Amino acid sequence: MTTFPDETAKAKFLNLLGMARRAQRLAPGHDAAKKALRGKAAKVVFLTADAAERLKEEFAGLCVEEKVTLYHTELTMPEMKLAIDIPTAVFAVTERGFARTLQTFLIQP
Repeated sequence: MTTFPDETAKAKFLNLLGMARRAQRLAPGHDAAKKALRGKAAKVVFLTADAAERLKEEFAGLCVEEKVTLYHTELTMPEMKLAIDIPTAVFAVTERGFARTLQTFLIQP
């Protein structure tokens, strides 16, 4: 599981997710993330810690197939609701700049 170095990094990550959502560069939810992956728009995909195993397996396969990086984060769906106003377990970032910046806030396992 990918974690954050501290609470400040986590807060910055969530704030940037909100910005990406407002800029319409986020595909939140199963169907939107899957469509972004299949349409070659997804640059990176994130799963929350409380995502269902079936969802984790499905997106692990899709991301390998489409050659997109997948992160299993320590975030929860309630935290996602606060950040982007949608309680979702999976979301894809569709803009390279947002994707790169979001990844800088994570600690790789």
